Amino acid sequence: MSELWYRKPASGWDEALPVGNGRLGAMVHGRTDTELLQLNEDSVWYGGPQNRLPGDALEHLPRLRDLIRKGAHAEAEQLVRRAFFASPNGQRHYEPLGTLSLEFGHPYDRVKGYRRSLDLKEGISHVQYEYENIKVHRQLLASHPDEVLAMRIEASHPIEFLVRLSRLSEVEYETNEFLDDLIVDNRSITMHVTPGGKGSNSASCMVAIRCDNSQGEAPTIARVGQNLVVNARKTLILISAQSTYRFKDIDKAVIADIERALALSTENIWKRHITDYQALYDRLELQLGSDATHLPTEERILNARDPGLIALYLHYSRYLLISCSRPGKEDGSDRVLPATLQGIWNPSFHPPWGCRYTININLEMNYWSANVGNLSECEQPLFALLERVAAAGTETARKMYGCRGWTVHHNTDIWADTAPVDRWMPATPWPLGGAWLCFHIWDHYRFTGDRALLARMFPVLRGCVEFLLDFLVDDATGKYKVTNPSISPENTFLDENGNPGVLCEGSTIDIQLIRALLNAFISGITVLDLADDELLPSVHETLSRLPPMRIGSAGQLQEWMADYGEAEPGHRHVSHLWALYPGWDINLGTTPDLAKACAITIQRRQAAGGGHTGWSRAWLLCLHARLGAADECAKHLELLLAQSTLPNLLDTHPPFQIDGNFGAGAGILEMLVQSHEGVIRLLPACPDEWRTGKIRGVRARGGFELDFGWKEGEIWGPVIVKSELGLRTVIYYPHNGLQKVVEGPKLRRCKSNRRKKKSTEQKEAQREIMDLTSVQDLKGVLRSDFFHGYATAAPQIEGAWNKDGKGLSIWDTFGHKPGKIKDGSTADDAVRSYDLYREDIALMKSYGVNGYRFSLSWSRIIPLGGAEDPVNEQGIKFYQDLIDEMLRNGITPFVTIFHWDVPQALEDRYGGMLNKEKFVPDFVRFARVCFEHLGTRVKYWITFNEPGVYSLAGYAAGVHAPGRSSYRDLNEEGDSSTEPFIVSHTQLIAHAYAAKLYRTEFQSEQKGTIGITLSGNWSEAWDEDDPRDQEAAERAREFEIAWFADPLYTTGDYPASMRAQLGDRLPHFTPEESKLVLGSSEFYGMNSYTTFFMQHKDTPADINDHKGNVFIHDTNSKGVPRGEESDTPWLRMAPAGFRKLLNWIWSRYHIPIYVTENGTTAKGETAPTSEVLNDTFRQRFFEGYVGGLARAVKEDGVDVRSYFAWTFTDNWEWAAGYTDRFGCTFIDYDSPEKTRYPKQSAYYLKALFEHLIAA
Repeated sequence: MSELWYRKPASGWDEALPVGNGRLGAMVHGRTDTELLQLNEDSVWYGGPQNRLPGDALEHLPRLRDLIRKGAHAEAEQLVRRAFFASPNGQRHYEPLGTLSLEFGHPYDRVKGYRRSLDLKEGISHVQYEYENIKVHRQLLASHPDEVLAMRIEASHPIEFLVRLSRLSEVEYETNEFLDDLIVDNRSITMHVTPGGKGSNSASCMVAIRCDNSQGEAPTIARVGQNLVVNARKTLILISAQSTYRFKDIDKAVIADIERALALSTENIWKRHITDYQALYDRLELQLGSDATHLPTEERILNARDPGLIALYLHYSRYLLISCSRPGKEDGSDRVLPATLQGIWNPSFHPPWGCRYTININLEMNYWSANVGNLSECEQPLFALLERVAAAGTETARKMYGCRGWTVHHNTDIWADTAPVDRWMPATPWPLGGAWLCFHIWDHYRFTGDRALLARMFPVLRGCVEFLLDFLVDDATGKYKVTNPSISPENTFLDENGNPGVLCEGSTIDIQLIRALLNAFISGITVLDLADDELLPSVHETLSRLPPMRIGSAGQLQEWMADYGEAEPGHRHVSHLWALYPGWDINLGTTPDLAKACAITIQRRQAAGGGHTGWSRAWLLCLHARLGAADECAKHLELLLAQSTLPNLLDTHPPFQIDGNFGAGAGILEMLVQSHEGVIRLLPACPDEWRTGKIRGVRARGGFELDFGWKEGEIWGPVIVKSELGLRTVIYYPHNGLQKVVEGPKLRRCKSNRRKKKSTEQKEAQREIMDLTSVQDLKGVLRSDFFHGYATAAPQIEGAWNKDGKGLSIWDTFGHKPGKIKDGSTADDAVRSYDLYREDIALMKSYGVNGYRFSLSWSRIIPLGGAEDPVNEQGIKFYQDLIDEMLRNGITPFVTIFHWDVPQALEDRYGGMLNKEKFVPDFVRFARVCFEHLGTRVKYWITFNEPGVYSLAGYAAGVHAPGRSSYRDLNEEGDSSTEPFIVSHTQLIAHAYAAKLYRTEFQSEQKGTIGITLSGNWSEAWDEDDPRDQEAAERAREFEIAWFADPLYTTGDYPASMRAQLGDRLPHFTPEESKLVLGSSEFYGMNSYTTFFMQHKDTPADINDHKGNVFIHDTNSKGVPRGEESDTPWLRMAPAGFRKLLNWIWSRYHIPIYVTENGTTAKGETAPTSEVLNDTFRQRFFEGYVGGLARAVKEDGVDVRSYFAWTFTDNWEWAAGYTDRFGCTFIDYDSPEKTRYPKQSAYYLKALFEHLIAA
């Protein structure tokens, strides 16, 4: 039941019930003797605009920054008091409109059947009772369509009552009246009000009365003094008010409102209100198990805080937002105002904190539930104020800080005042309130996809970014950009000497806000097609120089850049957790260490008494929800109701602040649905107390709306997903249940995650397939942090070859040339992983992997590739989203920066890798962009994939892009005798510079590792008894592997055997290059597939030989084949050689080995038949190779740390096109969705590694 109800009248404001239409409001006391309505109109404020800017601030700013950097707290604070505090120090405050008294003369102790209620379904307040056998029913509503408060009084017999309008203090025994005059006629009372202070908005309030004839009676309205006396069975009372904030002629405006309403029947007024109100309210409904609706609301709050009360609290929070924040006209002529600290309900002429807009959390919290609660348009008044604040804040930014753009401090008022407020050091000097407000612009867009609103508000966001770029300064090291002056709102630290301080450089919340807003700016640029915005380079550069979040000595997230102590360990503000909620840069999936630090921070705050205010408790609720801490959420909801909730269900700080209602409402929804990560999670923090429930109409980012129910914590019945924007998302069911992909502008019904049990026959078949007999003795031999998964390459899987700003790569060009690809295909669509990555990650997770190696498309991130060329934000966002999706699913990213796809523009400009001097800086810049934008998420970097294969296939054989060789029947240009070695040398130097960049600028903060992946198959002597063949096999290994590995890991130079054969055709390292390359790879990335037999040659090497002058055979001298044939001629199953190669690499280089590719094709895989999907050849391949790897670890002592199978799905295999199928997932290339069919080998690998990896 959506109703608050009581058995007695309100004894004070804390028990009265609110009604409102977004502008007009009243608190209804429900008295029977003298009813009291405390009235508000949102533009009635004390005083007009002020010029309060501290004119000398800019002159003293350098000195202030210097004092803060030196830690001279007292001197810095003294300077702030003198030069940075405004005068007058206060902004304007909100005041009451008036008080309406209705004197019925029905003493409460003589009435029967009293009931007072607020019907949330219809937005109407009710008072019902019986007095001397007369039944009385009063209703009050606040009509948005008719712009009036309307009271309907009905009695079973005529009753008489007096109507008195005044403007009194909330202290009822005080007799002072704060009004200009009263004008009374026979049916109305008009009151004029001018709040104190120069330039105040004068207001006019009119009360008009209409009596309805009934049963032949003649109702009367009589003027008695300045009051009206009514005698009637049915009475309608209308209240309207306007101020000079919106109208010059306020009386005319008020009369127009009244006359329009009086032209309607009472029933029609009620109908119009209900229709308008329910269009918003009815969008969402929550049911939560038991519901003690038989008890009055205050008794439920005190004694029976049942799940139904939680649902009622959510419904009430939505009712309050509808009632105090309504959207205005498109032209802005009605000058709507957002909800203040008290919404629109303020009884006092000296309200707490001025009843203003406090923007170091409170105003923002008012709107946390707007979008997820399906009331997005109710956020519009916030944006209207923000536009005015931005306009006013330009002068503040310029005069106080010498910055472009605009700023506002921690409060504003009806006049959009942006100067510092009050004289309280922990709050006053904080100029980042605008950044927090602007975050709402982007989050609103994420929910709604409202491009028009984003375009309207983007200049505001851009102006804030301008200010931030100018306001930031270099820190003492010159490495980071920080704010100065800075504070962590309202908190005080203890420095290393135990001295208290407030002012600092780069508080954690400042940097979190700036990072979020700069990223929002970049995303907005992409959405609005503003890629030429002149701020963009500075934004990127600034993002790369923001300091990282830090974890303190107690494991907590630091609130300041230094690991300071806290003067008040239980402080109500947890500003440094902003990036967890309402931001999203910290989450369990992508930043688990930071999330853990947040959890420790919250525990420490709670242990010291944190959460003691209502809004602070609500914030803790939201934070715990993001951490998936369902029990903690339940505890804080219980405490919120027990300690911070008034009898009328309003939140108390104390005193009353409405932000707690909105924050807790957001927290309740956050426990049920989360979408900040780009996916939708159901029941992420649903406590056991909410065993059964149902929600309808909850919103998620991406334009989604969901209906679903649950029992015992599991989704029960279908999940109904409505998509307004047709975007793609993944629905995550609770407890690692189903993951359902949703795409397209339609209604989707996703099935329940109740699982059917497997039949006995299925289980037996599974056991037979997963035969691990050959590795039974190897259980647990691999290290517990061993990575296993799949490897892929962007050109082979992504598709979207010219989508979302991607430029051409050499493979795009090569693939479109006739005759270059075996089956004449292109990778234009490939397997559509660019569009289907979420579905792929979900499938990968079902395969049990804990790692995934993929590559970045250079031309997707920098379309033209060069160091001075622009970055494609959509490309970066794709990889950020992909990595975030992996991390959410417990899959560690191994990122290959280059996998053979040089941007075609670089090939055209200077010949690509043939020009080392130009290629290296372009590649290093590409790497920098990757580290800057992805590095906080990535711990394993691979610079180049198989530089040898790239060089030989592309520049020696000419069968791969860019298609160069000495063979003119195949290629128009190239030199097979020199170019492969030039290109390989370029790759080594580029790798080394990129690795140096990572180590010197990023590694200390990002905590990752960087290396390279080399190709190499095992070379076996053709005649094992012939020393010349043994030497030939070793020489072949050096030409293939040591060509790169010796310079990297042992000598800093190429192998002597290569120099002897190639002479000066093999480039020379300068001393600087040799030093740079040696030791630049922190691990050995190993790609290997098969074994070949090598026989010595007695003749001189051909000038185009790259193998070490050997014969290569498929059988040895005794006729023994190198292995069982696959579907690819060069690849045969040879697991013994794989183990030998592991030992050879370990013995020669003694560096940890990460197997980054290994896999096979299988014959006959042309259709997804049961025989094909039960790919026994591939399973035997994995059994031999992975088993050999495990024995190399256990028996040979080789340090191997990963195994990535090639590959996850069938894909576009370079020049072989779609003819070679390496995937553990079959792809139907003919279907538009490139339908995936899991092969049994995927599940075999899962079982195999579950067996081999130590628990």
